[in-house]
Amino acid sequence: MLTEQGIKFEDNSSEDRLIRQNLLAVSIVELNENVWTTRTTDSRTYGCEVIPAKENIGVIDKMPTEPPGQWHWVPNNPYDIITGACEINSWSFITMSNHSVLNVSLILVVLYLVMALVDRRTKTVKFKKAEE
Repeated sequence: MLTEQGIKFEDNSSEDRLIRQNLLAVSIVELNENVWTTRTTDSRTYGCEVIPAKENIGVIDKMPTEPPGQWHWVPNNPYDIITGACEINSWSFITMSNHSVLNVSLILVVLYLVMALVDRRTKTVKFKKAEE
């Protein structure tokens, strides 16, 4: 499928699965032009940054290891899972931004209502004076 799209690569089928996938990725970067990859960053940049792969081959060229054989449960507070507090720790600036927008919106609505009441009161007073 890759060769049909014009992508050049070297395949070494004698290696085991994890090393082979790493060698395939490196050969794609070295044998083709205009290959890009991502580097993990902080949550403010959506978790990754797009970078040229040839200049940053170290990001791709790392020896993979087998995943750990045993999965371990990490106990956590169920209330944090229900409320989403576990996920929000790294995104707290977004929640603060949302609170700020809600506060400003609330202030604007209250000011509009006060202005409408004042306007209605002034019109009523002017109407009563005009009748007298």
